[in-house]
Amino acid sequence: MNSPDKLRFAFEGVEIELPLTEAPPSLLRLAEIWNEKRGSNPLPPRAHFSFDDIVPWLGYLHLLELVDDDFQFRIFGSAVAAWLGHDYTGRRLSDIVSQVPEVGTKAAAGYHRTIAAAAPVYLYTEIARHRGTDFGWSRLLLPLGEGARVTHLMIAIHYRP
Repeated sequence: MNSPDKLRFAFEGVEIELPLTEAPPSLLRLAEIWNEKRGSNPLPPRAHFSFDDIVPWLGYLHLLELVDDDFQFRIFGSAVAAWLGHDYTGRRLSDIVSQVPEVGTKAAAGYHRTIAAAAPVYLYTEIARHRGTDFGWSRLLLPLGEGARVTHLMIAIHYRP
């Protein structure tokens, strides 16, 4: 896989927030699971999710932990990594922002929006271009935490060729 400084989008696309009801069915199902795990709590803890809960999204799922006012990728979806040409597992978002600002800054904005909302956020990009391919994509960002304090973000990616 390429080093992160080689990751370049010919066109990164404009990302907009849409109502969760406009998300693809697979992302809506993950949001339903998030809500079930939350129960009467403001946020579900990371520990409430088992491997079996996330199997349908494996490869397109990231898990980030908030660490020292930064985000560290504990899991970076393998299908996304293969498509991008880089696996960010174990990396901090601040490293990505400094090396690939057009990607990292956009990601960080969505992460901070989700923390502020302490609720699911659905973000949609109509068209982007990477490796000579035009595509659309969306992200479902789900906060996880203890009480109302966000400790992790679970992010599911959905691509549309």
